[in-house]
Amino acid sequence: MASFFRSDVLSRAWEATWRHKSLWFFGLFAAILSFGEEYDVLIRNGDILDSIPRRLEQFKLATDQGVFSGFADSVRNFLQVNPAGSLSILATWAIVVLALAWLVIVSQGALIEGARRHDAGKSLNVLEGFDVGMSNFWPIFLVNVIAKIVVYGLLVVVVVPLALVFFKTGSTAAALTIMLWTFIILFPVIVIIAFVTKFANAYIVIKKYPVRQAIAGGWALFARHWLVTFELALLLVLINFLVVFAAVSTLVNAFNFPDLATWEYLGFFVVLGFVFAWLTTFQFSAWTFLFLKLQNDEAPSKLRRIIHYILDIRERPSKPVVAARPTRR
Repeated sequence: MASFFRSDVLSRAWEATWRHKSLWFFGLFAAILSFGEEYDVLIRNGDILDSIPRRLEQFKLATDQGVFSGFADSVRNFLQVNPAGSLSILATWAIVVLALAWLVIVSQGALIEGARRHDAGKSLNVLEGFDVGMSNFWPIFLVNVIAKIVVYGLLVVVVVPLALVFFKTGSTAAALTIMLWTFIILFPVIVIIAFVTKFANAYIVIKKYPVRQAIAGGWALFARHWLVTFELALLLVLINFLVVFAAVSTLVNAFNFPDLATWEYLGFFVVLGFVFAWLTTFQFSAWTFLFLKLQNDEAPSKLRRIIHYILDIRERPSKPVVAARPTRR
């Protein structure tokens, strides 16, 4: 059997990304939230949990030194002295954040649909991408918000007991013990939420499922194909690292970084932006093609096939995952 990743997902993702360059526009904005997501899921979240006791110690030291109270006093004075300017700054930042959030969510929907159309032998231009993104904006937005609320809620569940123990006893050993147990439970949950979110968004855009059924379908799909999901995530982590390392190294040497003029800095970040846009488009395409293959149970795990080959275990045919049909849209 031909390599699943080489022949059916990564090569098709490369083809879709290179052929449909209009998707790079959406890839640039989706990169704000999604670039390096596999790294965040598999590595960075673990690092965050691992560093909680150290950060609590830094927080306690800053609190004892009055850093936070001094910052709060400075903000309060600025608001009292210049209320009009403060409101203007807050309004500007709010508009920028809302505009970027809108573009990120719209871009996610457009990238998923762009990959689906490539699979069907069609293309997606920028205007069509905006139409697709807008028609799926609220369901994708809700899925992302629910995922973030659950993840950060779980982090609070970890941080609050650690903070109480640490501030009361000052015992780093006790904090580390609690962190270890919560890490064992919490880290896999955060990883699963990230993967279910990817599949749920695909269900929304491709299958037109409402939010609740999309999340249920995403969970069912991940539960059945968790191993192949991890395999793709690890491959994308490796590809991201190699591409970014090669791109940054080349650009640093080409632009003689850091001794650059203003226009050279601008050129440096523009080129880097193209790299991030391409990589994000590639990632979304790969996950979408994986989703399409999982619908028909056509994505066997490479690792599983190797183990079965070594142990001479014959595969039994399995039924495809079929999520509940949507009741409304």
